[in-house]
Amino acid sequence: MQNPHQISVLQIIAQFKGRLDDETVHDCRDMAEDGEWGIAFEKLCDDLFEFDIVPTQAEYDVIALIGKRMGMSPETWIFLAPPPGRLS
Repeated sequence: MQNPHQISVLQIIAQFKGRLDDETVHDCRDMAEDGEWGIAFEKLCDDLFEFDIVPTQAEYDVIALIGKRMGMSPETWIFLAPPPGRLS
């Protein structure tokens, strides 16, 4: 049975399919499905940064909400904030 954190992490991972390479998406998804949703979330954030993928404001808001609900430090995702004035 999946818990709400796992479902949220799986959903945000799926949003970056096509922008992250398939192996990265697969690795993150496997971690989340194996109950390591915190590690999967951290890996997703790190990989988005490493591969210069800037989330939209809406995606960033979801990432921040998931992180907060999981009780994680904002330092896990704060560096992903879209630049000011970005519309998409």
